[in-house]
Amino acid sequence: MKTVNHIINNNGLLRINLSNLSDNYSFLSEFVKPSRVASVLKSNSYGLGLEKVAKKLIGLGCKDFFLTSFEEAFALKKITSKSNVILLNGIIGQSEKKMYDIFKSKIIPVINSLNELKKFYKYSKKFNINHKITLHFDTGINRIGIDQKEKKEIIDFCKKKKINIFCVMSHLISSDKIESKYNMIQKTKFEEIIKFFPKSLHSLSNSNAILNFKEFNYSLVRSGGCIFGTTNHLKIKNVIEFFGRVLQIRTLDKDHEGFGYNATFQSYQRKKIAILGVGYADGLPRVLSNNSNAYFKKKKLPIIGSISMDYTIIDISSLNNNELKVGDWVELIGNNISLAEVSLKAGTIPYEILNCVGNRVKKSYIDWVMNNLIKKFLFFFKKIGSIFFEIFSSIGEIVLFFFDSVRYLFTGQFYTKIFFLQLIKIGYNSLPVVGLTSIFTGMVLALQSYTGFSRFSAESAIPNVVVLSITRELAPVLAGLMVAGRSGAAIAAEIGTMKVTEQIDALKTLSTNPYNYLVVPRVLAGVISLPILVFIGDIIGVLGGYLICTQVLNFNPVVYLQNTYNFVQFLDVFSGLVKAFVFGFIITFMGCYYGFNAKGGAQGVGMSTTYSVVSSSILILLMNYILTSLFFNLWGK
Repeated sequence: MKTVNHIINNNGLLRINLSNLSDNYSFLSEFVKPSRVASVLKSNSYGLGLEKVAKKLIGLGCKDFFLTSFEEAFALKKITSKSNVILLNGIIGQSEKKMYDIFKSKIIPVINSLNELKKFYKYSKKFNINHKITLHFDTGINRIGIDQKEKKEIIDFCKKKKINIFCVMSHLISSDKIESKYNMIQKTKFEEIIKFFPKSLHSLSNSNAILNFKEFNYSLVRSGGCIFGTTNHLKIKNVIEFFGRVLQIRTLDKDHEGFGYNATFQSYQRKKIAILGVGYADGLPRVLSNNSNAYFKKKKLPIIGSISMDYTIIDISSLNNNELKVGDWVELIGNNISLAEVSLKAGTIPYEILNCVGNRVKKSYIDWVMNNLIKKFLFFFKKIGSIFFEIFSSIGEIVLFFFDSVRYLFTGQFYTKIFFLQLIKIGYNSLPVVGLTSIFTGMVLALQSYTGFSRFSAESAIPNVVVLSITRELAPVLAGLMVAGRSGAAIAAEIGTMKVTEQIDALKTLSTNPYNYLVVPRVLAGVISLPILVFIGDIIGVLGGYLICTQVLNFNPVVYLQNTYNFVQFLDVFSGLVKAFVFGFIITFMGCYYGFNAKGGAQGVGMSTTYSVVSSSILILLMNYILTSLFFNLWGK
């Protein structure tokens, strides 16, 4: 007859949230820095499943794991050969074969007595392996650990035999009670010990001590139930949810009924009840009979009557008809009623319940990593969408502003005085910077052309290159960029200041159209003055090339001028002037647009000025390519 080794109750469900486990571990790792966090995964990871939990923690960067049994330590070593697996029960009762497996697998045994230490040393010599150990000193709990009477002998033995000490640890009595005097007594004893092992890891803090006593967190802390949500802390998330399946729903018509064994719950009202297929065999403490609640859709449903081995009765009279159905899952521990709250009602600790609920019910693991990746991708596309929306929205606003500006070019009052003032500001005042840019550009162009052309004796082509480059490209583009940085910024700053100080609103109050008063004069001045500046820049740029070629490179002046005159065509100059016309519009239009849309005081004006210059520069380069392609297709080479 085949024996059934393990029975799973499919009417109970333990849902383990590995994402919350990840968040808890990450919080503790950050909280204890520069210490590092070791995970205590004894008793099958407190009933939650060693393999799944360990793999998650390894992925998060956890390097150190504490377990009690050899079988679990050996199983974990198969999952992760690089991690430090510390066996809390050490070598107590281990056969020679298991001792060899401990050494070979590099499992780190915890030494709890002098006899164990000597046994370990004997086997290390026999196997000829210099293996690590952890020393566990009892500093007051009077449980397993090195007795204080053996402390000196242990220390001397380790020094004499040069034992490789991985970690020195102890266990606190009352880490959950901040006011307990025993905590400081143990800390003092521990510090007297670890001074003899300065190069080893030192571990005193368990789960509660990690959060309650930061000064106890030496170089290594041991988190047991804390990462599984056993501790009431704002940053620690609930990891488990325990559900029972509804097997039956009954409506009792009698006014007086008793429920469960010995009718421990008496009701004098008509009741509607549901029977869940879980009981104390599934880890639900019997003491919660008539003393706790289940939850369905965040609605509280009292547990009534005695919890039996396989069944629990809940009162569902408060639910609407057919709201709860047979087969539905009802929460017994989870987001509505925490593990800590249930353990308090049961008069026990969360660890006991955590270990019990995972023994018989089926387990389900939730890991939102993939979901988070999907969310990140969706967020990314949402961000891209919002960027495109902002771009098209801005384009729409610019187009509307453009049509308004063009409309007022031909309608409304024309302010002649302001127009001529802007001609001076944009045109005449920009002449020095455009002139300097043009002459130095012509000079550099001549020198660089000579460097290249002289390699294949084509120096005579330098005048042609200079005049073509200046008239077609360099003069309009560089003049446009210079004027954008100078006059475009000034326009945006001036109009922006008027906007944030409500002067534009004042113009409207005085029945003065802001477009006629501010936009039209500046745009007209820009489209007229920039072609003039470019034409002057053409002359100065060619002059710069002439000076370098005749004075530095020893060209014949007459031949240089003759070559320039014979080669340049009307279309070369005309195309540059057309570009200048377009660039002049772009510069003044963008300056006016960003000025009109400035907001937020001085900072807003500064941002509008920056946007104006950047936008104008980009549009100048873009339109330069478009216009060049257009001219090329119309007139060819």
